[in-house]
Amino acid sequence: MAKTQAILAYFNSEDLAEKAKQELVQQLDLKDEECQIDRVSAQPGEATEQVLNPITANFGGHETLIENVAPSNDSVGPLLGSDPAVSGMTDGDGMITGLDVLMTIVCPTDKVQQALQVVERNKGQH
Repeated sequence: MAKTQAILAYFNSEDLAEKAKQELVQQLDLKDEECQIDRVSAQPGEATEQVLNPITANFGGHETLIENVAPSNDSVGPLLGSDPAVSGMTDGDGMITGLDVLMTIVCPTDKVQQALQVVERNKGQH
């Protein structure tokens, strides 16, 4: 059985990650399930599905208004409130920018360098 290695690659969009995944499957003969794409987030909890009105005080806290996240428990709120997006001190003109799409690649060790080249060609980082 061939030895395998896991690669964690980060992308700015799901489209870029999907393009890289297609190249990996076609060029390196990887199986579809050997490349998994997920979106990662610093906010634990679920997105709020209700309209929040700050005048009525019908919301959990500042982080809920700004991040649109209902904290999973009370101790999470202060951590979410310390996020730069909540304070308005981000450099993305009000939006958080970054590598929030994670692709996990499991490939044979002899194909790792080729896989890394595919990731880099598609504007990913590893």
